[in-house]
Amino acid sequence: MNSLKYILTSFILILFFSCENELDPVLPMDPVPVVYGLLDNSDTAHWVKLTKSFILDKGLVSQNISTDSLVFPGARVFLERWNGDYIFDRAELIPYDILREDGLFPSTPNPHFYLPKNESTMGLFSDPNPNDVVKLIIDIPGQPVVFSQTIPLGPIKIMNPRRDGETAYFFGDKSFEIKWSAHGAYHEMYLEFCYSDHYDDSVQQRSVSWKEFHSIPGYHHSPFTDYITGTNLMIKIAANLDPEKAVRFRTFDRIKVHFYSCDGILYTYRLTNLVKSLDHAGVQFNNIVNGMGLFGARSKAETWFGLGYLELDSLAKGQYTKDLGFVNW
Repeated sequence: MNSLKYILTSFILILFFSCENELDPVLPMDPVPVVYGLLDNSDTAHWVKLTKSFILDKGLVSQNISTDSLVFPGARVFLERWNGDYIFDRAELIPYDILREDGLFPSTPNPHFYLPKNESTMGLFSDPNPNDVVKLIIDIPGQPVVFSQTIPLGPIKIMNPRRDGETAYFFGDKSFEIKWSAHGAYHEMYLEFCYSDHYDDSVQQRSVSWKEFHSIPGYHHSPFTDYITGTNLMIKIAANLDPEKAVRFRTFDRIKVHFYSCDGILYTYRLTNLVKSLDHAGVQFNNIVNGMGLFGARSKAETWFGLGYLELDSLAKGQYTKDLGFVNW
């Protein structure tokens, strides 16, 4: 009984003092560098985004983000290419502010840093050798050095269809082979169906896309192969397109094939973002030292294929796509 009285008395005292002194759950803290960068040797530039963490006193609904909460003045960003203990290339990235749409965040500043691909920077874009590592170093005045590293990915090599495109023939029990080799931990292949809508007074180029293939780490090994049949392709087109009454007719252009690969860092980041904790905060993967964020590697490639006459005729008159308004020419 005495213990119960003690608990009740303590609870009443807590309620009394909480009314007198409101508890502030927001603890002040120094800003933390937030870094995002994905190396892509197939791109025309390397990009790194640098911002910082911030605290809002009034919440996201009633308070916009201050511009001072987004930028580290005087920050410098570097990339280094190492092979074992030997550094053979180093470059400083160029600051660049990318405008964003107005909203919770102001349109500017939106600080990025980039390194264009040219003759003087090719060492940081060249195909990797064994034991190659690219290191990211960020020097922020008054802050510990922020750094990370990743292993660059080699290029995706397309074996079929040809890089300059070719015509696919499906009918007569045929299937079309898509074959490629790639480095990395995870791989995806998308098909983008490109076509044109013809109206009374204009023509609009359009496209729809879907994921056709993805790897399962540990179960798929390069080179990768995916076989497309005519029936399966027509079903996918019908599932991603709707009839449009305002369109006089539609013409087929081509089907682009997009290949994507990423390293284990980006794959783990994507995987952990799918896991939600009980407080809905998520499990945030981080490989940035003295900061938070992501520094990894990816690669991409593209080719295309067209359709033969019988395939176009099936697109225009076949049971799955006849209502979409395509012509066979």
